Amino acid sequence: MDIARLEEASTVQDLILEVKIAYFNILQGRQDLTVARPVRRKAEAHRDAAQDFYDVGLIPRNDLLPRRLNWPMAGSFLLRAENDVELARSRFNTVFAA
Repeated sequence: MDIARLEEASTVQDLILEVKIAYFNILQGRQDLTVARPVRRKAEAHRDAAQDFYDVGLIPRNDLLPRRLNWPMAGSFLLRAENDVELARSRFNTVFAA
């Protein structure tokens, strides 16, 4: 009887731990989003400014290319952060429903 109670208590504690981990993963994902959104906007602004400078002949094409490449990388960082939040929410819902 005592073993059964201890196993039940252990299972409850494990479930509580999983719920807490899932919740903190959601919080971490949201924090990543708050970082990724401004990074994307800044990369877009740099890309646009570099394109404008290139169009009027102030910078060579070699200076334009890295800024054009940073924008998609920032976009993939943002997309990854959004996906991580959705996965964390799904995991939380799965654990919480258990």
